[in-house]
Amino acid sequence: MTAERLAEPMRGSGFSDWQRKMREIGNHHAAAYIERLDPDMTQGERNTHTRIAEELRMLELPIQQYISVPVHEFLAAPSMWLDHIADGEYYFASIVPSVHLAHGMNRTEVIELAEMYAQTVPESELRREIYISHNGEPVMSGHIIVRDDGEPNTILCEFTTGNFNAFHRGSHTPEISVQRHYKQFSWGFRDQLADDIDWRTDEEFTCQGNIMLNRIEMAERIYDAITRIPHDGDYYLPGYYEVLLEHTVARETTPVFIEANFNGTYL
Repeated sequence: MTAERLAEPMRGSGFSDWQRKMREIGNHHAAAYIERLDPDMTQGERNTHTRIAEELRMLELPIQQYISVPVHEFLAAPSMWLDHIADGEYYFASIVPSVHLAHGMNRTEVIELAEMYAQTVPESELRREIYISHNGEPVMSGHIIVRDDGEPNTILCEFTTGNFNAFHRGSHTPEISVQRHYKQFSWGFRDQLADDIDWRTDEEFTCQGNIMLNRIEMAERIYDAITRIPHDGDYYLPGYYEVLLEHTVARETTPVFIEANFNGTYL
């Protein structure tokens, strides 16, 4: 994709029937509609990360390959369950989100997490789901906000070439900002990525994982992630999205969505 393509109107396939329904009812009621599609999502034993992954999959967004299974079933045959997950840099495992959360470097650490949990809770708690994904190293990561303010609607993005968790928690300022007003994109680069005249140069910068990219390549990857969001012409599904641009091979990356929220007001 050329640099000029980044400033053109975005085009993509139309909504599916479900996505059209989302547009008809408005973003304020999207979460309730998702729950009606699958009432089991709201059960207390379901893992929040599983629910999020299922919602993202329903939107046909690229997500991590994962398994989600009751803890007692996982511990009965952990190797069998882990065989279902593709290779990655590290495991992300969660039993009680925000309480039992771990980045495991190998299978042993993931199994130990489940075993430690099983040793400290009543047997009835072993019905809880453990969510496990095998993640790649993100080269860049960020937030995308799509406003519900007409067609074409406004898109606002912030991305970092550094640690996503630090950025997400507010201790790191993003180096890249992107806005779409009407049909035109504008790109901003700061700190080590700042440009005095024109950002479309061959100069390369170090991203997370020591991957070298120039600003055009960064913009192409962010643009690709944005266009994965469901859209009908120039109207994109309003909401808040979190995305990782994971390293694949050489300098290549692939977008992976890890969160989407439709409950807020994006005006």
